[in-house]
Amino acid sequence: MGFGIKPGMRDLETGLRLSSSTNCLYELQPPPSPTTPTLVLSNSGKTLLVSNSSKSLVLSNSGKRFDKKKYVKQVTGRHNDTELHLAAQRGDLTAVRQILGEIDAQMVGTLSGADFDAEVAEIRSAIVNEVNELGETALFTAAEKGHLAIVKELLQYSTKEGMTMKNRSGFDPFHIAASQGHEAIVQVLLEHDPGLSKTVGQSNATPIISAATRGHIGVVNVLLSTDSSSLEISRSNGKNALHLAARQGHVEIVKALLRKDPQLARRNDKKGQTALHMAVKGTSCEVVKLLLKADPALVMLPDRFGNTALHIATRKRRAEVSIDCQCISITSGHKCECIV
Repeated sequence: MGFGIKPGMRDLETGLRLSSSTNCLYELQPPPSPTTPTLVLSNSGKTLLVSNSSKSLVLSNSGKRFDKKKYVKQVTGRHNDTELHLAAQRGDLTAVRQILGEIDAQMVGTLSGADFDAEVAEIRSAIVNEVNELGETALFTAAEKGHLAIVKELLQYSTKEGMTMKNRSGFDPFHIAASQGHEAIVQVLLEHDPGLSKTVGQSNATPIISAATRGHIGVVNVLLSTDSSSLEISRSNGKNALHLAARQGHVEIVKALLRKDPQLARRNDKKGQTALHMAVKGTSCEVVKLLLKADPALVMLPDRFGNTALHIATRKRRAEVSIDCQCISITSGHKCECIV
């Protein structure tokens, strides 16, 4: 005894649906993608359909569509990383080269000569610039972990968009390398594109601000020697690299910043506070001394609320700064002589 299929109902075995208007079977269409793939114009003028971590169809230089999963396996993991991401994370240069080299092998027989080379280059670029669910490329991963050799390898195939793409936290590969203190990687990326030094992250933080805050003197020196104009950029709260280095007590960084631009000592944040106001909140009397040598009048400058550095120091119970610049650490009970 057979069973009829009512109009509009699905045939579960065949995956077909009966149209209620025509009584004809038609094939079920997959639901539309929840995200729209990004269109990128390649150097050749052809459009690449680059996926956003989970979409795999790419339009290559020849106009053919190919599945990136055929070339780089998408690993089911915490952040939907590809094998290339994981190899970059491990610092496994051999694996990175093997993954990229397999593209050539799998393309053999499809084209020849210059067409083959162009096709492989387009596919390899799409693979290298693929992002995981955090919006991070394999280059970002290598830059964050400090794997210089991997960074150099991936730079050959990275696009401008891939190099400047920010992850969910607002960092791009250059900024995360500066923030982590990877001086050699910062140098290599700057040689590739000097304009990277002016990138900004969340709250308008620049790479030199991030490096200065974390105490990475090597990175700060590289950035200052490349383009010191980034010192003019402040965070959204008005604090610059000197404010934050002074607050953390990074003596060598404070010295480097003041050598490059002594006027930084006079710059105010949105509260009207100078780097000296920030320094007395910390515990480094040496930083206080450096700032007062740069500009002795700083000790008399009030913020928007009328507080001088001495007022702030007393209220915060960090240090007592007198006119002769003798400072005493109240919290630790240790006296440090900072007489100018």
